[in-house]
Amino acid sequence: MMKPVEQVLTGCVRPKSTRYTERRIVVLRKNADYRKCLRQLAASGIQPVKTVSGARLICCYADKRQKWKELRNHPMVAYVEKDEKVSAHGSSVWLRSRPDRPSSPKRSRNKIPWNVCRVESPEVWSQTRGETIKLAVIDTGIAPHPDLRIAGGVNTMGGTSYKDDNGHGTHVAGIAAATGNVRIFGNAPNVRLYAVKALDRRGDGFVSDIAEGIDWCIANGIRVINMSFGLPSDNRTLREAVKRARKRGIVMVASAGNENSATGEVDYPARYAETIAVPATTRSNRIASFSS
Repeated sequence: MMKPVEQVLTGCVRPKSTRYTERRIVVLRKNADYRKCLRQLAASGIQPVKTVSGARLICCYADKRQKWKELRNHPMVAYVEKDEKVSAHGSSVWLRSRPDRPSSPKRSRNKIPWNVCRVESPEVWSQTRGETIKLAVIDTGIAPHPDLRIAGGVNTMGGTSYKDDNGHGTHVAGIAAATGNVRIFGNAPNVRLYAVKALDRRGDGFVSDIAEGIDWCIANGIRVINMSFGLPSDNRTLREAVKRARKRGIVMVASAGNENSATGEVDYPARYAETIAVPATTRSNRIASFSS
């Protein structure tokens, strides 16, 4: 006779991280079983690393020495997979610098950068600058800056602050939504900008943090999501989160990656059909040599 799924799960996981554990994601098929698993884990003194109710997702420390075949094959389990690491798309020099605060802005004669002009955003500003649209940047957070108006945000990594401690997320937010108050304009200066901090000060994070961030966007009426990060292989948790967002009408933009235009394949999530994949281009309108 097959054991209840909550008993099988509890027998596989550990209460804390050790050298014998790794983060694994378990997704249940039904809400009732998801709730049973949470109750059983709590009764056993095990606090999950993360739970995402919209996905019926439980992330726990898994004992790598233990076989998970029984849990994987359980009819109440949709799937089990390793909680993969994702990384921000930026140069190694940028990601190592980890600025604690943005540099002091300097006034510029030309407040509209060449890349904003290249995609012809100023041509539509007489009709819209993004008013009423909620844009979320899932990244390393967004730092306070005189050219950015941050409407709110969330930290999905266990913290309470969505302030940027790397610099990458603030840079991306500027390209998207800089107001031009002091230094430069972004593409949509009047959008309602939200910070979803799912990557740490090194520019790294877990897929489960991204999935939680996407579900936060769904719950909070975000209309556009920017994702300037990636991983080289498909991941079901990431794929399912992207699909859920697209079904809710959210437009998702993802950077292609920095693995060389001649040899590098496009990263995930940019490779998913539900996203708009964007490579880097040069001033001469060619794909940059470093871009996937």
